[in-house]
Amino acid sequence: MRVRLRVSSVETYDYAKVAALTMRGEGFEVRLELPLRLRVSSVETYDYAKVAALTMRGEGFEVRLELPLRVLDEVGWEIAAGDELELELSADAEDIDVWEVVLSGTLLKAGENEATYTFGGLLCTVKGAGVKPFKKVYLKLRSARALPS
Repeated sequence: MRVRLRVSSVETYDYAKVAALTMRGEGFEVRLELPLRLRVSSVETYDYAKVAALTMRGEGFEVRLELPLRVLDEVGWEIAAGDELELELSADAEDIDVWEVVLSGTLLKAGENEATYTFGGLLCTVKGAGVKPFKKVYLKLRSARALPS
């Protein structure tokens, strides 16, 4: 079956790092949400805690995420500055099968243009204009080389 669609709107949700496309065809509408890419700017390893702290940047925002070294080993990542990752913050757990790392967490604190989440003691801070915190959050992460085709 072949269907012709026309993009009717494009929205960007900076707080969730998601772009949404709405497309319309004859008698139906399709909405597709696309996570945005981030570039790793630094990686700090805390051997005593067996944790890596990744700092990632995009246009007008910064994300600092702590991940256990064991998780990075399990997904086969050797992350370095300059690597591209995709990150999505969501209030629901939909679509987790296409992500390499999925964490469930809660809001620890929120300020103007900033939110900090805790994932069992691991922290993630999102800074940038338009940050709107979720009380419960799912953090979804994958490397650019693992993107579905």
